[in-house]
Amino acid sequence: MQLSTLFEDEQAVSPVIGVILMVAVTVILAAVIGTFVLGLGSQVQQSAPTANFEFSYTPAGGDGFTDTGDDNDQFTVEHTSGQSMERSRVVVQVEGTEVGGSGDWSDTTISVGSSFSYTEDGTAALEDGDVIRIIWNSANGETSNTVGRSTVPTS
Repeated sequence: MQLSTLFEDEQAVSPVIGVILMVAVTVILAAVIGTFVLGLGSQVQQSAPTANFEFSYTPAGGDGFTDTGDDNDQFTVEHTSGQSMERSRVVVQVEGTEVGGSGDWSDTTISVGSSFSYTEDGTAALEDGDVIRIIWNSANGETSNTVGRSTVPTS
């Protein structure tokens, strides 16, 4: 075999380069798609449930919600329609202070027809114009949304 013919014979070069390029393109595409899919998987967020709530208020004294010394003013929230929620992910706040109460919301699931009642106990006083919020938190704790909101009526 002559050495000069070895360098001049280029018949198999084109198919070999084609195969190498196809393998390289396939590996790069697989890496890009894998990174994209795995990257999006960790960023999926839960969306807040949609629900409607009805708020009702019962002042303890004849002066409405203006006397913070009553300690018996009350509000009740009823889940009237929409999706059910896990109780462990829901917080009720009066002017930013978390409050506990009684009712069906002590169960594990808050569903249509269930209610929550809070009577002043020193945790948070109910006064004219106070904002009451029902806040839902995602399972990972990264997202929270107000799913219900009401304002204490003025006298």
